[in-house]
Amino acid sequence: MVALLNLLIKGNHKGLPRRKGNHKGLPLLILLSTNLCAASYPGLPSRDQNPLLIPYYIPTVFSSDQQGWSYSHDLFITNTLQEEKKSEEILTIDAESLRYDLNLAYQQQDWLFTLQLPYISHNTGELDSLIENWHDFFQLPEGGRKSNPNNRLNIDYQRDGEQVFSLQQSTSGLADIKIAAAYQFSKNTKQNTQIWLGVDLPTAESSSQLGNDGLDLAVWISHNRNLNSQLNVYGMMGLSLIDDSGPLKGEVNSVIGFAQGGLNYQFTDRYGVLLQADMHSAAVKNTRLKALDHSLQMQFGLVIKNLVPEHQMTLFFSEDVLVGSAPDITFGLELRMAIDR
Repeated sequence: MVALLNLLIKGNHKGLPRRKGNHKGLPLLILLSTNLCAASYPGLPSRDQNPLLIPYYIPTVFSSDQQGWSYSHDLFITNTLQEEKKSEEILTIDAESLRYDLNLAYQQQDWLFTLQLPYISHNTGELDSLIENWHDFFQLPEGGRKSNPNNRLNIDYQRDGEQVFSLQQSTSGLADIKIAAAYQFSKNTKQNTQIWLGVDLPTAESSSQLGNDGLDLAVWISHNRNLNSQLNVYGMMGLSLIDDSGPLKGEVNSVIGFAQGGLNYQFTDRYGVLLQADMHSAAVKNTRLKALDHSLQMQFGLVIKNLVPEHQMTLFFSEDVLVGSAPDITFGLELRMAIDR
């Protein structure tokens, strides 16, 4: 029955035209497909985009409800200005980072294998003036932006009188490649639970702030549940085992805990909204700086189905809930093969 519905939805059955525009029967087919199989994990592939922490492995989930190959494109643009000084620690992050992830997944029965190819660029950026105007318009704290020159790249971390890391020149390239495997041990018409094992491979140079020259491991569990035909809740939690190397060598905690939780509400067949929280434990040992300690941020997203045929698009932005624990703002776009096609 599921295979027949997929043929009807895709329009590949002989005698049936491929889907073009809106068809009256399509919402019913989508609803039936949703009720017959558990949807894939709907969460955003977001994480703390702090430029100092990007080289270390804090996983995201990309899964699919269809057998065989699937993919997604994820784009993040992050603008950060953070200045902190606490006893023996001094930190300045004034940068704009671009991150693009190509996620590939292959599912065979209850097993899922994923590959993530990230491209990262740290540069001076172009959003400083826009963010200053945003803060002025809504009378938000400007956090020292007006006392710093616009469009500057300056990442500097000092501890105990020594410079741990410094970056003033733009850098870009392929970051550490991530691979992961998941086993789906609970699946029915309303829920889906997976246990994951992931590896961050040392494929990028730490001198370019794109990798950490070490092998990071992570284990986590993800779960999503359809409460009804419109509302899905989801979450994940786990641990990363970090190789104490790379740009923050000697300062990184060997274990970082992380978690995610959210809800996805589809208020029409085509449009939905998404609200998500992302958090992780302190990344740096015995730090008193907010930017390197526990992090909590919120993601706000608009979900659009079939704006690009056969795909689901999510436009989102993130804000730090614990002020200073994550970059000022991240704008994101995810484009993946359509969920519940």
